[in-house]
Amino acid sequence: MSEPYTFHLNKNISVLQRSMQEDANLFATAVIHFMELIIEITVCIAIGISLFYISQSMTVIIVSLLIICIGIFTAISKKFAKGFGRECQGYKAKIYQWMNQALGGIKEVKVLNREEYFITSYQTYYKKYAKGLRISRLLAAIPKYIVEMVSISGLLIAIIIKIKYGRTDIITFIPQLSAFAVAAFRLMPSVGRINEHVTNIMYAVPSIELVYHDLKDVEEQTAKTGNKTGREKADMASAEGKNWEFKKELEIKKICYHYPEVEENVINYADLKIQKGQTIALIGESGAGKTTMADIILGLLPPQYGRVKADGMDIFKNMELWHKNIGYIPQTIYLSDDTIRNNVAFGVYEEEIDNDSVIEALKKAQLYEFVEGLCDGVDTVVGDRGVRLSGGQRQRIGIARALYHDPEILVLDEATSALDSETEAAVMAAVDSLRTEKTMIIIAHRLTTIQNADLIFEIVNGKAEMRTKEQVLGNESRK
Repeated sequence: MSEPYTFHLNKNISVLQRSMQEDANLFATAVIHFMELIIEITVCIAIGISLFYISQSMTVIIVSLLIICIGIFTAISKKFAKGFGRECQGYKAKIYQWMNQALGGIKEVKVLNREEYFITSYQTYYKKYAKGLRISRLLAAIPKYIVEMVSISGLLIAIIIKIKYGRTDIITFIPQLSAFAVAAFRLMPSVGRINEHVTNIMYAVPSIELVYHDLKDVEEQTAKTGNKTGREKADMASAEGKNWEFKKELEIKKICYHYPEVEENVINYADLKIQKGQTIALIGESGAGKTTMADIILGLLPPQYGRVKADGMDIFKNMELWHKNIGYIPQTIYLSDDTIRNNVAFGVYEEEIDNDSVIEALKKAQLYEFVEGLCDGVDTVVGDRGVRLSGGQRQRIGIARALYHDPEILVLDEATSALDSETEAAVMAAVDSLRTEKTMIIIAHRLTTIQNADLIFEIVNGKAEMRTKEQVLGNESRK
């Protein structure tokens, strides 16, 4: 979560799920295996030293055979277990991917009778994952029995050599044999476990590498931002008397931005000025850079060149304060399977939620009457992604969420493009009621949503060019 927004743009959610659950678990398990491996090796060395004092020749023979066995099995484990671990890592990501896709689109899956397709796709990767897991477990288990056989064989060979070529009498030899027999029964399980630990560690190597790099990234990010969350830093800034508020204008000056691994600029030396209280609209063709411009204003995408200043303050150097003054209403509102109250105060601890602010935000979003009519009111659970609500109701909860912390600026990113005309008109009425209170930046998909805008800018060739309502709306602007 501490990674920048661009990190999440390039990551598949199923890979992140696997990393947080499977890879982290394998990493922790590998640490335990490593600690147990050290213990088993220490035990074997201690027993080996004790046996060496009893009989050097027998100890050399048995230890040599065990070292050869462990070396062979370790080489096999390193070659195969690590490979199977990497393959299983990929299969696990695919398992999460197909599970998310099937459950995320369950309505379409049911209507189109596509259950078999998703079940088959899920099973395909699960079977591959299970096969790799079985083989890795087999690699860890089989050597134990081979080691037992080699240990007994080594002991017998040592006995034969001792009896045939040794000069020790049988009375002296029997106690030695007893000591080696007892030691063998302790050594054999240890050697088997050593191989098992090595195999499991090799299997976990891909996960260890991934978690290690993730931890290094977090460490670097922490070094840049300090070991505090955005909320903590904002609270500290407020406590220090830096409770900044937007009062005059937002200035975007000659900014350039291109996405990672893409050379061409999406935004190219763009300039834009927005006065407090204005409602401005950003229009343009699909892919022109409207959403990119909005993400820069939101502070999610730092430009490679240029500055974004609010009342002279560089927003990227004061991100926590900036985010306290800006609200965001996306095209698709994410709702968790929780109450309306918790979805409006999204991400705030339940005991810290301000109920008055929740109600005020719902009123401004023109949803309070509907919520008040529900049996449980603001404590009504909306279902996974708000399935128990209509599209317009979900969108208004999104508006209420953006208004909960009473921001000075609202960014609407095609917030009504997925709604029908009647619902869109109702939602826009709620938005228009805020025009006198808030500075609004509306990214428009339908031109009907920008009729009340004070200024209109078209994103063309990476620049923001001002347009008149007559140019954009034609006769509609005179109605």
